[in-house]
Amino acid sequence: IAIDAASLARGLALAERSRALVVELGLGAQETGRADWLLGALRMAAGQHAAALYAFAQARAAFQAGNVPTQALMAEGYHALARKCAAPQDRAAAAEFAACCARLAEAGGKEAGFFHRQLLTADRIFIP
Repeated sequence: IAIDAASLARGLALAERSRALVVELGLGAQETGRADWLLGALRMAAGQHAAALYAFAQARAAFQAGNVPTQALMAEGYHALARKCAAPQDRAAAAEFAACCARLAEAGGKEAGFFHRQLLTADRIFIP
């Protein structure tokens, strides 16, 4: 998957606007988490690791506040993946990522299985 810099910049601008609208409209914790997750994913793709880590931490907190633990675990997995991207030799980040994936696999259910596969795919893309 290759996304050119201009498309990524446009995507980030739209995701930032979307996040602002979620807050402005008071759409709630789950929607805030989704907006934060999208920002994190795009920032990770742009190589903005610190900003991605922050967005994924915000997403996790929002999902926890919204009482959606499977989505919180998914955001935690992406946080670990962003740590791996920032420092590929960081064994603690790799262990955190593996633990999140294992917890999603153990959780069972359609949503957890989807997030588990999504994280494994993202790992293959971002950490070749």
